[in-house]
Amino acid sequence: MTTWIQNLKSFVNLKLFLKTFILLPLLRTKYGEQLVLVACQAARNVALAGVQIGVLETLAINSYIMLERIGRSRGHRDVTQGRYGLSRLNIPPKSAFYFRKRLLADGLIVKQPISMRVSNRNVLGTLLHLSRFYSLRLPKLLYLIKRLMQILKDSPPYYMLDYPTIRTKLSTSVQLKKILAASEMRQYAVVESVPYRFYFPDARIKDWKMRNCDNEKQVKVVRLIDPSIDPEALFQGDEAPPDDGSLYSEGEEENSSSGILSNAVIQRHHHSIVQQAYAFVEASGSEGLTQGALGEQLGLSQLDARSIIRVLSRLMIVHCIVKEVKKNRVFGRWTARPTKWPT
Repeated sequence: MTTWIQNLKSFVNLKLFLKTFILLPLLRTKYGEQLVLVACQAARNVALAGVQIGVLETLAINSYIMLERIGRSRGHRDVTQGRYGLSRLNIPPKSAFYFRKRLLADGLIVKQPISMRVSNRNVLGTLLHLSRFYSLRLPKLLYLIKRLMQILKDSPPYYMLDYPTIRTKLSTSVQLKKILAASEMRQYAVVESVPYRFYFPDARIKDWKMRNCDNEKQVKVVRLIDPSIDPEALFQGDEAPPDDGSLYSEGEEENSSSGILSNAVIQRHHHSIVQQAYAFVEASGSEGLTQGALGEQLGLSQLDARSIIRVLSRLMIVHCIVKEVKKNRVFGRWTARPTKWPT
């Protein structure tokens, strides 16, 4: 690790002087909040991707920025909603979806659904973290279902309980009717009515007998269908990154060459991104460029590349080449029209 000290106007490289962290407390006392420790890029890559360092070479710059922010959160994780979430990166939500999708497809991050309170209202978001910091965070309803299944499992020999007993043991403000109506609960437990004396064998006559007739009362209970089931194993989830769908369309290779460490991305400052896209299309000649290839060369997401193609089409300076593939027509490549860039 290369250690730097930010002291007002200059950075001082202390790699030759700090062989251990013994001097760190002294430096922290001397410089306070001005002390900044910066890891070299190789160490950062290992911390973010582990053995998959080669994957980072194919990431667009925005994908890497999101990955590093998620990595800095460590076990705390980062969220897509809220004032302090990934929205602070000021990346359009539709584009951010594709950047996150790339990270999920490469197995660099794992996502979980989350419900959080934002501005006095409940919103659904996504909890993102590195794969090695994965730990399941159950929603409140699933957590109560897991507890209820464990309570039923600990109630032999019939593995059933009546409503008042369940409410007492759960001690939650959530309605029991809502918990029992969940699809996850209906798969493993059933609501049924049993005779009063079956559930309370020592009941007195006035307790189990109805007032106006000699019929026996019924007790509504919740019974566990399979007592051998393990609630912990059922809700522990899968530590492998979820399959978020195929990132690449048919015919495209996964080993894309566009990334922050690749020379394929060439963007010029103080130039319109649309004008740069037209220059790439014009340089491709009669062969043209696909939308995916244009996005790779400019380091853009699929959504941004599609938007740029639409702008060029409205300006009537590019046109689409139609290819016959067996019995289908494929609109795949865009070429420049013989005209000048509009001024």
